[in-house]
Amino acid sequence: MSQHHTTKAINFNHLLDLFVDIRGAIECITKNEYQFMKYCSDYFGYNSVQEINVSSNDEVPDCGYFIPIDETLSLMLNSQMLVSKIFENIDQQQSIVQSDGDLMFSIRNSYNGLQIDDDHLLIQLYLDDISLTNPLGSKRDRHKMSMIYFMLEDIPDQYRSKLDFIQLVAICESRILKVKIT
Repeated sequence: MSQHHTTKAINFNHLLDLFVDIRGAIECITKNEYQFMKYCSDYFGYNSVQEINVSSNDEVPDCGYFIPIDETLSLMLNSQMLVSKIFENIDQQQSIVQSDGDLMFSIRNSYNGLQIDDDHLLIQLYLDDISLTNPLGSKRDRHKMSMIYFMLEDIPDQYRSKLDFIQLVAICESRILKVKIT
């Protein structure tokens, strides 16, 4: 029995021409920021952030930025494979917990979680403070920013820490949250 292997090759010059064409297309659409954003929205489902006012009428105006969770979730859940993995994970966790009542894999298995319907997805929010530094110029300012992220609780463990599944929801200066909370 003989095995027949086929090898497909691309001419290197064709590949270089392709990269030149791609670079030309990107440069063409990035000459105008509005047009670039419109193309990103039309072809990649990009949604720009929304600026939100976080100050009262009598305060100095401050703003934060918000990325709508519903739009991000809609894009994530467009993948039928991901939806299937999520439901498989929920079913698997529930069957394990039913066989051993001392286990808790998810908030879904806690006292309050038992009140949540099985057809609901759970969302975890995370808050993280970061420092941004501008190393250029005479003033080397350091800005503390608060970043709020979300992740689906029901994502299988092998995907949990991957950046694709940790989504940014909001960002603002840390001082705003500290003043508003206290």
